[in-house]
Amino acid sequence: MTVVKSDRKVGASAMFRKDNTTYIIIATFLLITAIFIYRLFPGTEVSQYESVSGKRPIIYTYFSWDASRQDIEHYTKEQEEMIDFWKTRWSNAGWEPRILSEEDAKRYPKFNQYDEQISKLDLLPSKRLCFYRWMAMSAATDGGW
Repeated sequence: MTVVKSDRKVGASAMFRKDNTTYIIIATFLLITAIFIYRLFPGTEVSQYESVSGKRPIIYTYFSWDASRQDIEHYTKEQEEMIDFWKTRWSNAGWEPRILSEEDAKRYPKFNQYDEQISKLDLLPSKRLCFYRWMAMSAATDGGW
């Protein structure tokens, strides 16, 4: 019997390796959230809000492309389909879906200061995007969830 040792990390730290499926996990989370909200608000509650205020409530998500992937063409198509699905489901539920990006994060007044500090940390790109997501949401001045 041969025992094979593996260098693979196990546990939460493995979730943030550069060669993992972090983006699939995020996409799955967004999809589950969209389905949950769609079932929670099949349209009536949100439609009532829209008829009273005259506008739809805004729902945000943050997305950034992982250009370092080897399968970038396949990855890009999957991500575009996932984003279209997310936008369609939220829109059908009576919301105005908006996608935030790194450009939105850069509108945050202290972006350069925070980015400089974040750069000093030894973070994987996926972890850095977590900070960018919060800065992008902070820079969104027109409300939303």
